[in-house]
Amino acid sequence: MLVRGEDGGGGIGSIEPVAVEDMHVRDQGDAAKAVAERVRSVLKHAKSQPL
Repeated sequence: MLVRGEDGGGGIGSIEPVAVEDMHVRDQGDAAKAVAERVRSVLKHAKSQPL
């Protein structure tokens, strides 16, 4: 399961679940890489936001 902000920015407070199937990945390895990349993106974005 991934998270995606409603505005596409992944902002905290606008996180919603996104099924892996929505990403059109070919196998679990691709899915795992996509999940890890998205998590890093969300965390990086979250760190840049003032609390």
